Amino acid sequence: KSATSGTLQISCARPCQVRIDGAASAQSTSTGARVPSGSHAVVVTDSQTRASRTLRVYVPAGVTVRRVVGF
Repeated sequence: KSATSGTLQISCARPCQVRIDGAASAQSTSTGARVPSGSHAVVVTDSQTRASRTLRVYVPAGVTVRRVVGF
């Protein structure tokens, strides 16, 4: 693992789209997305209802941070 990045895993009960710092994420629940360490803006959109939630998540270097989003 790089000392300057961590992993962010976002889980949803239903299919959802995840954007991290404005970019679409191809992350999967099992592996997550590799991100630079620091604070990130995460927008999770329910694929069915189009409802969205915005999170601010801090990811320390070398750490996996998990968040569960419910709609």
